[in-house]
Amino acid sequence: MARSYYSTIFEQSADDVWNVIRDFNNYPVWVDGAGESQIEAGRPGDSVGAIRNVLYNGTRRRQKLLALSDADREELARADSRELPASDSARSIR
Repeated sequence: MARSYYSTIFEQSADDVWNVIRDFNNYPVWVDGAGESQIEAGRPGDSVGAIRNVLYNGTRRRQKLLALSDADREELARADSRELPASDSARSIR
């Protein structure tokens, strides 16, 4: 399976960055091109299993939060496979 990797350095503290990213519904706050976002079924943005429905570059995308760890400042999510050419696409933020 192919893997990709991206890294960046923020001027803000790790705690400040994590406080924004950990809310699965804050995607438009930190992702350029992301528009309106909502968590389906009224679940909170830090609820494992939550499904985010987000407008990204004019296209609706659905992503599921698979894991969230405040201790490790890590989030794992998977895109709806019907929307991507890859059959097993997941991403991790740490």
